[in-house]
Amino acid sequence: MWCWFFIFLLILYSFDQLLSGGLEFRRNLRFEPNGVVFKGMELTLFDIEERLKVGVVPEEEQWKLVGEFPSPWGSLMSTLISQVRDSGLRVLPILTRFRMLVRQWLEQRQKAAAQTASSWVQTGICLFISPFLGVFLLVWIPLLSEFIFEWVMVVLICTFLCGIAGFQILKLSQNARYGGISSSRRSWLLCSFVFPEYLIAQIQGGVTPDFAWEIMIRQLKNIDPDLAHFWGPQIWNEDIQTVQFDSHLEERISQFGCSMKRTIQYSLIEGVGVFERLESTLNSFKQETELGIEKELNLLSTRVFKPLYLLVAPAILFEFFAGIGMMFIKEMKFLE
Repeated sequence: MWCWFFIFLLILYSFDQLLSGGLEFRRNLRFEPNGVVFKGMELTLFDIEERLKVGVVPEEEQWKLVGEFPSPWGSLMSTLISQVRDSGLRVLPILTRFRMLVRQWLEQRQKAAAQTASSWVQTGICLFISPFLGVFLLVWIPLLSEFIFEWVMVVLICTFLCGIAGFQILKLSQNARYGGISSSRRSWLLCSFVFPEYLIAQIQGGVTPDFAWEIMIRQLKNIDPDLAHFWGPQIWNEDIQTVQFDSHLEERISQFGCSMKRTIQYSLIEGVGVFERLESTLNSFKQETELGIEKELNLLSTRVFKPLYLLVAPAILFEFFAGIGMMFIKEMKFLE
């Protein structure tokens, strides 16, 4: 009785893990449009950019196409571009920078996807290895047909355990593709690329650096209040905050706001141009981010052994020895 109760609880736990893992994986897909969609986004921005260069005002339908980009790109870019248009600033700089950002993001995501492609194969093996072994043992040991109900339950339990391991591998690959950033803060990576581009575009348009920073933070609060809190509303205020982060990249993104504020401070004090220094700071941050993601991707091949050893290997051994044990039980009854 207690054995069946334990099996029932194990099945419920397996369903819960599979469901939560699937929902989290689906939630992460919204940051991962395919390459064709990215190319369409880049062409749309390029078309508007070229029209502005030759002196043709784009139609309102073309601006609406930006808002139809996949989430969160559409709402993010549409809001920031509309803010620039309503302020009477030059729209061309932000369009150019956003177009280049889309291209860089696509190249980075494709590179990370290629390095984590094996995780799909590993997940498929985890899902099918237990049913395959169950059918093989059932054919190899015909006596198992006498315990068909018990054998099906054993195979189901092992399949659920292997399924949990498969989703854990997918979760590890997703974390590696974002440099170990937790799912609740995964929007930080995109915002840390988009909003500095928005800041630089405003400064190019003639807005003073301190006022441009305040405008950027107000827009960032509407998208990601958590990151806006870490970056701070004023360039002259640097609040030291002690927060535990899940990865080094999360900590680096939270400190990136201070790096940009110091760059603006030194430029204003020395009376030199802010644009070149901010551009250098942003490029340096992008390189650090790429190195952080590359490091996590290199560690992925060793981290996947944890679910394999803790879930898949015990499940397969349990299934094998359960089949052998049922065979011996049947033989002992036959001898009696």
